[in-house]
Amino acid sequence: MNLQLDTFGYALLEFVLYSAHFRRTIMSPMTHSSPFQWNWYYVSGGDKIGPVDEPALRHLLDTGVISRHTLVWRDGLPSWTPVGETDLLADPAALSLPVTSVNNTWVWILAFTPVLGVFLQALLAEAFQMPHTRFRMLLIMLSLAISYADERLLIKAGHDTEKFGGLAWLIPVYLYKRAESLQQSKSYFVVWVICFVLIFL
Repeated sequence: MNLQLDTFGYALLEFVLYSAHFRRTIMSPMTHSSPFQWNWYYVSGGDKIGPVDEPALRHLLDTGVISRHTLVWRDGLPSWTPVGETDLLADPAALSLPVTSVNNTWVWILAFTPVLGVFLQALLAEAFQMPHTRFRMLLIMLSLAISYADERLLIKAGHDTEKFGGLAWLIPVYLYKRAESLQQSKSYFVVWVICFVLIFL
């Protein structure tokens, strides 16, 4: 039973990490309208994708599948052009919300996850009468899930999370880059570091 729990935990962690790595490359369902609107193409993973209509392309942009740096082309453009240099961002709905309008609820929950995770481990260990080490993957999975939820809010608000870098799946890196990108106080990054240190004392 214990071996099965360990195997399941590692398999679940592997799935979450791969999902985080590939989440920006998975295409969302596209909205189909009349054929004459399917005139946009975009580059993903070195491949040309399309044609798709403008509402579908805006949906990909809103959900973070593509970013303002993604190369796109349609009739009338002289060459492949970053989304940010096209009229796709001329719509006010596609512009980033002010930093003061960004919801920080998830990021502050994330800042306290080292301590919250330890308490949750202890409760589960008591409930299932098992060593708390059996739930050591819980903190990682909980943190990744919360950071993913927070990132979706940022993308929905129009912020480009790709510039956080390839190491943003590491929670302290994500918190630091988020604060830096949004020009916010790094308070939640500092709180996470303090909580992380406290669980080893």
